[in-house]
Amino acid sequence: MRLRIVFGAALAALALTAAGCGQPGAVQPGAAGNSLKSAPLDAALVTADFGWVLTADELLLTADGGASFQASKLDIPAGEGKAAFFTDAQHGWVATVTDMQSLTVARTVDGGNTWDYAKITTPEPIGRLSIGFGDQAQGGLLAKMQTSNAFSRGFFYATADGGKSWTAAGEAPAGGQIAVEPGGRVWLAGGVMADQLYTSKDLGSSWSQPNLGVKPAGVGLPSGGMLPVTVGDGTTARLALLTTADAGASWHESASVPLQGDQGIPAALAVNGSVVMVADPSGGRVHRGSKAAVKSIGAQGLPASVSRLTLADQSHGWALASSGHCSNGKKACFITYSLVSTDDAGDSWKELLHWQERIG
Repeated sequence: MRLRIVFGAALAALALTAAGCGQPGAVQPGAAGNSLKSAPLDAALVTADFGWVLTADELLLTADGGASFQASKLDIPAGEGKAAFFTDAQHGWVATVTDMQSLTVARTVDGGNTWDYAKITTPEPIGRLSIGFGDQAQGGLLAKMQTSNAFSRGFFYATADGGKSWTAAGEAPAGGQIAVEPGGRVWLAGGVMADQLYTSKDLGSSWSQPNLGVKPAGVGLPSGGMLPVTVGDGTTARLALLTTADAGASWHESASVPLQGDQGIPAALAVNGSVVMVADPSGGRVHRGSKAAVKSIGAQGLPASVSRLTLADQSHGWALASSGHCSNGKKACFITYSLVSTDDAGDSWKELLHWQERIG
């Protein structure tokens, strides 16, 4: 998931304000002294020590919670058509668009020291990818077709052998992002307006649409038995946290978080065990609690516009954020990307990586 994409919506609404900016494309190291070659596409903290950062140029791995990063030697082309997923510190996959109608999926079973590769031919040109695994064997890959913004189409591929081979399951009901549960159940959030949720119990061979119980402006992916859905009436908006009592066939609202700004861009959610955490879109606060209730608390150092939040346990987590700034009469505009970490359940955050990219 590219950081500018939130639940499948193109270019997250960035608050453009008059401010001084660095040189175009300049790499600015974070507090840990690390630097990026290009903007981050995605990142996740898998355990308290192990995490990964995917950029257009490389996959960075850490074994010390982000104090240092090492580039994994992947033999795949550069580009933004990439997706990554790790089930643990040893087993991981990186999918990439090789050319207009072919994909490569690299897999590792030794924490990125070595990689094996599988090739997939697609019937149409592919733009973005999403990959997920429920365990070390069963996984899925959603390849979103290159279409206009009026359409959202994708092909789904499944594996039952850990990514050694992939089977074309057919066209998915929409393009977007996927998550795979243990046992092989697949969730797909996407659509033209990024407000649709689909599920498959047979690794993409057939799909159904759950009853959400609310009219969503944006839908995320289920995590830890919770589903984040943005609900708005044109003037106010909230992030509704839904739970299910019938294995995902229907959902009901159990808690909510008020939102400000674009109603189609919900706050980032992470769940680990009984802990639920939502990053406030305005920054500086998290909403933390249980599936029944969340409480707003101060979060020192947490930037605004977090679009990816992961919790390795109830204390350690990462947040990936982007924000826009313009100078010189809005003629020079930049996006600043920041990866931050917490080890105290979200009370405070420190920057690990930083990148600034000119967009105009």
